[in-house]
Amino acid sequence: MNVLGLQKFLKDRLPGKSITGDTSKANTFPESGDLYIKNTIIRLEERARLSGSTIITAITVLIQFCDIKTKKELFNSTIEATSVGAVAGNFEALLDAEVYNMSRYISDKLHK
Repeated sequence: MNVLGLQKFLKDRLPGKSITGDTSKANTFPESGDLYIKNTIIRLEERARLSGSTIITAITVLIQFCDIKTKKELFNSTIEATSVGAVAGNFEALLDAEVYNMSRYISDKLHK
């Protein structure tokens, strides 16, 4: 989702900007660049089905904008995606909605 979703959406929304992503799950600051945007899932909301299995109905993600040189957070915010109607129970659709929401939020913040 990072490469095929978030990076693609951001490249479409921020033409002319260099967009790269983490190459591992280490959550370490990159060696170079100006801005590091860290995304962390902070809540998964689940609902039990009659069959006894559970489905994810909402994802909440913390987005932190950090200065790479000082390694300090500039600001943060949370965004959420919820499954409604036809996509209820489809985890991939929910993740795609969350990634799209993240790309809109990040590009809107970078345009300000």
